Amino acid sequence: MNMSRIAKPGSRWLPSAAGAVSLLIAASPLALAQAQTAPQDDSTVATDAAPQAGDGQAAEEAIVVTGVRASIQSSIQAKRNETIISDSLSAADIDGLPATNLGDAIATIPGATTHREKGAASEIAVGGLGPFLSSINVNGRETTTGNGKRSVNFYLFPSELINSVAVNKTQRADLIEGGTSGTIDSRTLKPLDKAKRQITLSARGILTGYDHKLDDPAGLGVRLTGSYVDQFDLGAAGELGVIFGVQYQRSNSPEELLGGGTTWNACRGDVAYTATQTCTAVTPQTYGTAAVPANTPYYLATTSRNNIQFDTGDERLAWIGGLQWKSPTGVEVNFDVELSDYNFNETRQIFGLSETTRGMQNVVFGPDHILQSYTGNSFGEVTPTYRIQDETYRGGGLNVSIPVTETFRISADASLSRTRRERMDRSVRLRTGPTDIDGAVVPGVTTGSSGGRIGYSFENFPDGTQSILLNPAFDVTDADNFSAAARVRRDDQTRWHENEAGRLDMHWTPESGWLRALDFGGRVSEMRYRSVESDRREYNFNVANTASAFNGAPGTYNVLLSTMAAANRACRVDFPQSDYLSGDRDNAINNWASFDPVCLMQNFLGTEDPGLSADTRSIGNRNIEEDTKAAYVMASFGGDLGSLPVSGNVGLRYVSTDVLSRGLRGGFNVINNGNGTISLVSNGQFDPLIDTYAYDKWLPSLNLSFDASEKFKVRAAVSRSMTKPDPASLANGRTFALDASQTSFPDVRSAISSITASGNPRSNPLMSWNYDLSLEYYLNRDSVFSFRLFHKTFQGGYVNVLQDESYTIGGQTFTVPVTVLQSSEETHNINGFEVSASYRASFLPSPFNGLGFRGSWAYADSDYEQEDLRLGDQVNPATGQAYEGLVDPVGIFGMSKHVVTAAPYFQSGGFEISAIYKFRSAYYQQFVGDPSQNRMVRDEGTVDLNLRYRLNRNLVLQFQGTNITDTPRYQDMPILGSFREASYYGPTYFLGATLQF
Repeated sequence: MNMSRIAKPGSRWLPSAAGAVSLLIAASPLALAQAQTAPQDDSTVATDAAPQAGDGQAAEEAIVVTGVRASIQSSIQAKRNETIISDSLSAADIDGLPATNLGDAIATIPGATTHREKGAASEIAVGGLGPFLSSINVNGRETTTGNGKRSVNFYLFPSELINSVAVNKTQRADLIEGGTSGTIDSRTLKPLDKAKRQITLSARGILTGYDHKLDDPAGLGVRLTGSYVDQFDLGAAGELGVIFGVQYQRSNSPEELLGGGTTWNACRGDVAYTATQTCTAVTPQTYGTAAVPANTPYYLATTSRNNIQFDTGDERLAWIGGLQWKSPTGVEVNFDVELSDYNFNETRQIFGLSETTRGMQNVVFGPDHILQSYTGNSFGEVTPTYRIQDETYRGGGLNVSIPVTETFRISADASLSRTRRERMDRSVRLRTGPTDIDGAVVPGVTTGSSGGRIGYSFENFPDGTQSILLNPAFDVTDADNFSAAARVRRDDQTRWHENEAGRLDMHWTPESGWLRALDFGGRVSEMRYRSVESDRREYNFNVANTASAFNGAPGTYNVLLSTMAAANRACRVDFPQSDYLSGDRDNAINNWASFDPVCLMQNFLGTEDPGLSADTRSIGNRNIEEDTKAAYVMASFGGDLGSLPVSGNVGLRYVSTDVLSRGLRGGFNVINNGNGTISLVSNGQFDPLIDTYAYDKWLPSLNLSFDASEKFKVRAAVSRSMTKPDPASLANGRTFALDASQTSFPDVRSAISSITASGNPRSNPLMSWNYDLSLEYYLNRDSVFSFRLFHKTFQGGYVNVLQDESYTIGGQTFTVPVTVLQSSEETHNINGFEVSASYRASFLPSPFNGLGFRGSWAYADSDYEQEDLRLGDQVNPATGQAYEGLVDPVGIFGMSKHVVTAAPYFQSGGFEISAIYKFRSAYYQQFVGDPSQNRMVRDEGTVDLNLRYRLNRNLVLQFQGTNITDTPRYQDMPILGSFREASYYGPTYFLGATLQF
């Protein structure tokens, strides 16, 4: 068979390319000397097949456009052609954006924003709702993740190997359910979409802004990318396209953190505490009672505070591959595969105060209950920690499309997505004592049998940061001073998430009439999620006169002071960096005694890694199966309504879901006391639990588009959407708490004081009715202005509800009410708008006609309120009695009232420069894993920078920077203004070149 490479016409572009070169060189005084021999790349063509009406620039109609203008034109055209309200990024746009991962690029799309972790995008929120209400697909398929959610870890997907990203902001019946706020669809390249063979090689150096602070700097990281796209003529067998891409990235991400714990109390402000007392906590249940009268003053305080220095490194090796075959008869077969291996390691040097509500004196707080200053005393602790995490992703699928007739086509798709994440932490805590490792008295700490606590003062500054001053007599840098209460921990977490899916779609196109197309089909998927949430092995070592025999099993042991001293001396390391928290002028702790955690573990346990427990079963483990069946029908229509062209689609999607959740509860032995009573004793075993649940939902949708003029388009949409609970939240574990106040009970039921659920398999999806109106004005190829209004009526958030469950213990079966989190039946609203613009000043004389601007402003507001877990409004599930909270609630997880992007750019000849300002107002950010108290991220704005120079048609030089303003991330808890944490990670710079031929 003749497999000659396909040669496609290209000569018609030569005159345009020559004209473009002449015009752009003349327009670029910045690059004139070097660009005189730099022809434009004819592989990047962004002109339309026919000019848009009203462009008014005849000379530009034939110009081949490259660079930032090409990507903008491509995105504008895609937005105009879509059948729903949508915004997108092209491959050229993604490559031209400063991005540590794909999420950073998506965050530039109007209405989209991201939560930053270690300076990079981790989760995407769309349209004013949190990331849990958006759906993220790759090549139109659901993906898996290692975080226990349905959101994607963007670190796994290199932005350079993604061809396009669309954020669909309204629903359509043929889209996979789940995108209440939006559906983010990332697409890899189909090789036959290219006109010719393309080989791309890219190399970039990566420099993190705080790398120079490290005593042993990792230096430049690297990102190496290569891709190969080719097409072959198979003669009578049709055409074959091939794509292969690979990326290797190695980098480090130093970080500095000043923060508090995750537990916050309301401390009584009318009590004079002694130096040995812990503050008296006020709760919603006690406030306003005889014990704590109403109007009693209180202030918000956390139970611990920490300084943390991070030294991290990561490696990612990612691959994509694909085959595309088209037969002469119209049969098309597409096969794609995506593979990613992500390895992460991190060493943390931590100094903390573990009792920051003890001995609180000289307390000053305001009417907002925010603590302003106080003095206290606490043990000091150093807790060096070493974390390694490996995450693998395997995804791909096969799609076959067959034309049955000229008007009827059938498509079938099968896909597989698997993610495995394993994380291991090894940490060792050393605590201050009244004497050091040589038995000498430690200056600056309390004395006595329970001594070793450091006096300190705390101050909260008007700018929202904090400072802790230790007793100046105590030397926090002296490793001798950490001589007590060694605690060794090994924590392991393993998660498996996989999804197998298949779908069948049929498309019929009538020959004429208002009905343009009829689509119908179905989809089945099997999702599996399993996890060992926390396999912990913990060993405690107390200094004593005699040592206890260590047998390698977790527990508490006594060691001699000499043994503690030997481990301390053997594992000391220099503080790993200089200028710690130099960006925080109020910080007073710049370094502290540091240790190698693995070395300490070796000295205490005789091994660097004690390994997994023999039995990793736990009540917190998850084992979820979710089977989904969906079917849809959708009619696309178009025609003239009088003189007004109208098009759109109307459809109905049906979704049926079955959930099976396996869990564990603690096992008990029932002891007959012989006097008519029983005792219940934990036997250390587990009893299996199985629960099933099913639900069916109907999801109608309507999208309308009106072409009011050649430039003005009006869109309207109405839809019902659903968002399923995260897989981890469907757990079925149950923890039984025994009533410790008694030793005998009349029956088993009386012995159980409470039952805690680790999840709820019976959680219903969050349902929403969505209403959208969009006005879009297309000035020319480079310029569009749009305004979108949206309203959502949704069942939002989760509430504590009681459900009866039956258990058999000791041969007795009893039914008890169990409190579980359930999706709320209460209806809430969210209202908002988006304003976006893309404009090029084409009316200006050269070279200033290369100036342009892209930007957006999204506003959202909701009446939904999320109460704080400990200090918010509470209801006694047994009696129904309500208690007013002590702190104000927050809004929807991930919702910012304001999201702004502003990106001016300039392009002339082969030179282009752009800056991107991204701002989002304060928002509520959930903790990963089990629910905790409310955490708010403050307003933040960052600036990214991109400079590119096209040296010739094959070679592009590029310099990029993210967060070049070195903007830290501030968090408050449990209300805004109550400082919890400041995280500093600096800018990240990329310098490199891309070769394409």
